[in-house]
Amino acid sequence: MRALVLTFVVVAFACAAEGDSNGIGVRVVVQGQTMPQSVAANGGTSAVLDPSYLTIVGFTLEPCDSVARMFWRAVSPLPSALAHGESSPTNLAVPVVIAIAGPRATIDVGTLEPPPDRYCSMNLAVGAADDDAVRLPDGDMVGRSLRVTGEHDGVPFSISSAGGDHVRVSFASPLELRSADATATVTFSLDTSSAFDTVDFDAVTAAADIIDGLAAGFRVAVQ
Repeated sequence: MRALVLTFVVVAFACAAEGDSNGIGVRVVVQGQTMPQSVAANGGTSAVLDPSYLTIVGFTLEPCDSVARMFWRAVSPLPSALAHGESSPTNLAVPVVIAIAGPRATIDVGTLEPPPDRYCSMNLAVGAADDDAVRLPDGDMVGRSLRVTGEHDGVPFSISSAGGDHVRVSFASPLELRSADATATVTFSLDTSSAFDTVDFDAVTAAADIIDGLAAGFRVAVQ
């Protein structure tokens, strides 16, 4: 599946990432909200969604670009191995199942302890849920990164995927974490109002198109 963004780690900063965070803390939250179940779809039609879900398996805080980081991204254009399965001071490898239709409770994902730096974005890694995933709705979501069911023009459909992807969500302004006791809260919300606009629910690309549409709907607030 096409990656939406390439994450990277710069060798020159590896030692800092492994060192003491000096009390810096960045809390990561997924905002609770009620998602619409009737959505606009391809060709001016509409769809009614049953409970549907997207799994995020990693939340990676990304420093702002520098010459060294841009060089490393050019020579190593692959997502970071930390994006899934292994936590670090800048990555929460916590599988979280996010409701994309109907009510969703606030999810406190966890707290990062990054080294001092300027941070400009967070990379969300889409991946398959395991049986320990936060807010796992049922066993059928295990092994899936996406499950969308409902009716389109009165015809039932069920679309799912186990594939991975990466969504980069940029901050409105850099998050400055310079002092030894700096703290912040990064809160994500999801706007699905146009997520299904171009989706053909019968196409083989439907799952990938839905993930792309959802990726464009992520919003972030930093406090």
